[in-house]
Amino acid sequence: MVKPSQILCLIDTSLTLLEKGELDQAYAENLINFISRNYGEISVDLIGLLKQHEEYLKLNRLLDRIGEGKLRLLFAPEDFKEEDLERFSSSIKSSHKGIFKASVLLEFSSNVNYESKVGDFARESFANGEKVYIFTRMESRVDLALRGLGVNYVFLSTLSSSIHKVGEKTKIIQITDISQILGAIMLIKNTNESSSIVFDSLTDLMLLTNFEQAYKASRHALDIIANSSIHALFLIEKDAHDKSKMSAFENLFRFVIK
Repeated sequence: MVKPSQILCLIDTSLTLLEKGELDQAYAENLINFISRNYGEISVDLIGLLKQHEEYLKLNRLLDRIGEGKLRLLFAPEDFKEEDLERFSSSIKSSHKGIFKASVLLEFSSNVNYESKVGDFARESFANGEKVYIFTRMESRVDLALRGLGVNYVFLSTLSSSIHKVGEKTKIIQITDISQILGAIMLIKNTNESSSIVFDSLTDLMLLTNFEQAYKASRHALDIIANSSIHALFLIEKDAHDKSKMSAFENLFRFVIK
């Protein structure tokens, strides 16, 4: 009979080889199934082992699948609770795994507290070990609501003609330059880190360019996100556009919050 210590040794060795790229993704799938089958025997000692490989496990979204996701909270930052793991996704009758590589359209009215929904999205992302990037105007309602959470800001400006890095977690880009917006999203993708993006908002983009450019930018952004470790929340003010424009954007997204 195989001892728990031998199982743990095999898991440790396998994860090390996966991190080095010496084993392929198919092996990773088999390893996760193996861990799940033996989880009851090794769960106590497994946590310390997995902590040693935390970066790899988070990057490849494998924690969600070990022990039916029960270990996610143990790897979350301090001060996060179990309900934070799916604080936003549960409100749209999904799960964090369900919105992975997906994008959500939030239709808001300016007279309601829509930024609390954005805060739920950010908090869920943090609880699942992801980096959070906020595309918004400086001093916007979203900016003010999320300050202090440790998000990365990409401020959308009408004045900046090029990309400016003004801090470790802050950049300023030109909102009317679609290539800068898509370039910023591509840079996030190229980090190969599990991340989430909030884009506030498609309404600002439309009003400062036009419908065609905003729609085209959205399609390209969603294409980038679909082939990455990113999921995103896009905002649009529903009272600022006619039904045909709203419908066009809604058709781009898997999830729409009205």
